[in-house]
Amino acid sequence: MFFIMLSMIEDERERLKISDVYKEYRHICLHIAMGITHDQQMVEDAVQDAFVEVIRRKEKIFSLSCNHLQSYLVIIVKHKAIDILRKYQKISDIDDSADILGSDETPVDEQIIDKMGFEHLVSLVSKLDEKYKVVFEMKYILGFSNKEIAKMMNIERENVKIRIYRAKVQLRKLLGNEVTVNV
Repeated sequence: MFFIMLSMIEDERERLKISDVYKEYRHICLHIAMGITHDQQMVEDAVQDAFVEVIRRKEKIFSLSCNHLQSYLVIIVKHKAIDILRKYQKISDIDDSADILGSDETPVDEQIIDKMGFEHLVSLVSKLDEKYKVVFEMKYILGFSNKEIAKMMNIERENVKIRIYRAKVQLRKLLGNEVTVNV
């Protein structure tokens, strides 16, 4: 589908720019989608859907800097992979979380996932301030290290830690009294 839509772009410069974006970022998008779906067919579908979205939003894509473009693509492919998982009903809530929630040593992100389930977490994370949401998703959903996130977002590693901490604080406020956590 992506290549069909790409061939339909009349402006040769735009077609080449999108083709260059595809060549440059395809592998990282495949890696991200594989980390979410763990299924080669779903990975390919997610990446194709993501780049179809790139064509639809080409004006925005062309206006982004290199660092912001990569972050934007990461978010798009992540959402497409999650959508595909939902379509195939691969995401299920975790039912037995009482033992984990009782432990003070369990990290806040694991407590939240175990208590609320993945889909509820996604809905709460979507309510975070954008700069905290992106870092939180890259860390806990995509599995990037603080160093990798800092490099991709062109910020200091300490800023990554601060944004993750603030995202957790915001999540705590969103959860209210549902989960008692130590940040």
